[in-house]
Amino acid sequence: MKKIATALALATLLFSACKKDNEPTTAQKIQAKWTFVNTVEKDFTVNPPTTATFSFPGIFFEFRGDGKVYLSGSQGADTTTYSILSNNYILLDGDSNQIVTLNANALVLRSVDRAPNGSVSYEYTQNLSK
Repeated sequence: MKKIATALALATLLFSACKKDNEPTTAQKIQAKWTFVNTVEKDFTVNPPTTATFSFPGIFFEFRGDGKVYLSGSQGADTTTYSILSNNYILLDGDSNQIVTLNANALVLRSVDRAPNGSVSYEYTQNLSK
């Protein structure tokens, strides 16, 4: 009976390990063409803090495997760089962004600007969709 339990535990472990290997990495998930939805800017330099939302229809971000992001829209095109720092952070054009959401339909990135004393001055949330 002990051999059967051990064999079942081993089979479960192997199945779980194989399943995890098939899950895409953050780099694989982000590599796609994303439609820019909007930016939400929170300004903490005023009291009370304010929030503004900016939309720029027709802008696309295409993250490619070469570490570049290709931006395109009605105003032209541009290219910048990115690198995945961890499952939760991406370096985009030299700025660290928290990956708040990354799934099949949505990519939400958040960055923070800090004052010299370390307090948050601005918080930017970029919303993208497929």
